[in-house]
Amino acid sequence: MEIHTRFLLFLLYVTICLNEIVSTNAESDPLEYLQSVNRDHPVGAPLTVEDFENGDKLVSTPPTTASSDPIHLANLYEGDIAMTSTEFLMQKEKNAVILDKHKWNRGIVPYTISADFVSDERATIARAMSEYHAKSCIRFKPKSPQSSDRDYLAIVKGQGCSSHVGRLGNGEQILSLGAGCVSVGIALHEMMHALGFWHEQSRPDRDQYVTVYYENIKEGMAYNFHKQSWANVQNLSRDYDTGSIMHYGAYAFSKGKGLPTILPKNPNEQIGQRREFTVTDIKKINTLYKCPQTNQEEDIADVQATEKPSSSTGCQDNGEHCKYWSEHDECERNPKYMKVYCRKSCNFCGETDCHDSNRHCNYWASIGECTKNPSYMKSNCKKACKTC
Repeated sequence: MEIHTRFLLFLLYVTICLNEIVSTNAESDPLEYLQSVNRDHPVGAPLTVEDFENGDKLVSTPPTTASSDPIHLANLYEGDIAMTSTEFLMQKEKNAVILDKHKWNRGIVPYTISADFVSDERATIARAMSEYHAKSCIRFKPKSPQSSDRDYLAIVKGQGCSSHVGRLGNGEQILSLGAGCVSVGIALHEMMHALGFWHEQSRPDRDQYVTVYYENIKEGMAYNFHKQSWANVQNLSRDYDTGSIMHYGAYAFSKGKGLPTILPKNPNEQIGQRREFTVTDIKKINTLYKCPQTNQEEDIADVQATEKPSSSTGCQDNGEHCKYWSEHDECERNPKYMKVYCRKSCNFCGETDCHDSNRHCNYWASIGECTKNPSYMKSNCKKACKTC
């Protein structure tokens, strides 16, 4: 009888939690709501060269005030994590997904983007993608109707900011950037969820670094501060990062203005910024997706301090992973290293004028810009367009 009573109490607790995380649109399941969002927002054209160029000109500014954070606008689990009822009950993977099935194959994320986004918003989303392209092996590529891409991100203007965590594996997967959410930092945050990352403060060691003030949390919202055990966590061998773009802000789910709910034990540390990746964020992404470690500052410094291979060695590679790196665009993204150690794989041998002058050239070439925009591409993306 006692076991039966406890089970009924557990079911009651789960029901209350699920009622809290379901959106205000009265849908019975957040996934069903998000899928309905995309039906109401027609797919637009993929991001273009112009979008990425405009994105490069943007100055990243924090989208939040001290007492609000757009990631809570969607009223989902932990504010912005879309979960089905089954996912809520079965969730076990934090701080990053453990199973390979929840990662995107080879770090390539096919996407569609809603026609609802205006030019400035498209530039903002392009800038966020550029940050991933420049600092990791993650590649966002337009979903082609002719491709075999079954799973893809559908970037839409939904209710607030939200994403599932990791690849679901059942086709279309919604990432919402609604009103108040279209900033570089928020886009980075939601895309990092989609890649397989939970919020930083769900780590089991968080109490060593932050203090949670439960008395300041809105009634019924304390479950959003749940932390996991090490049995369920992959921390990717990285230290706790209060400055992570994935960390709650100081006033997350606060019941009143000026009442902090989570603060760092070290008062000199920032918490909950929505501007840019931290070094630890980047290292976690690169570790989870096994990215080559050649595009980080310490590696460039190592190359500059290392004697160049003798020219007598001829046209050859002097790195074990050169072929893999060249296939993942490292020749353009990290030429200081690749021209020294991977000349053969990058086709640098004897070539003086066959190069790309923009870091987005390979991406643009992959979406057909060599033929759509030949005047620009043939001048600035010779190598990517294979015109030299």
